[in-house]
Amino acid sequence: MGKFEAAVHRWQRRLELMDWQIDIIADIEKAHDGEIGEHAPHVTLDALPAYKRVSLFYAPDEIKGEEDVTACHEMIHLICEPLRDVAEDALNHVPGRQAREVYGRWTSTSLESVVSHLTRLFYRGRRG
Repeated sequence: MGKFEAAVHRWQRRLELMDWQIDIIADIEKAHDGEIGEHAPHVTLDALPAYKRVSLFYAPDEIKGEEDVTACHEMIHLICEPLRDVAEDALNHVPGRQAREVYGRWTSTSLESVVSHLTRLFYRGRRG
């Protein structure tokens, strides 16, 4: 088991996410059907909150040296996943292109800022 996989399982226990089945895949391109742009994320979650199952795709070379904080961040995303799922469902019922734009702004700013803030708190708390 590599550093990132071990860190994911450690944070899964610390954040009491043991009821989730996590599949960890060291191939970010699989998450994007082989199409990776220059601003693609280094880690992507593909979750089914109703079933507590998630596939976690990552680019090993891109997170080298930051495996622990990255794992912490992604496990906090997992905690927030039901909120993202509900927002996506709600926006799917809003007609037109406006729904996608609102959802895109919400995930890239609001949700990401909450997850980043929680990551700082949990990660700093773990380190003392």
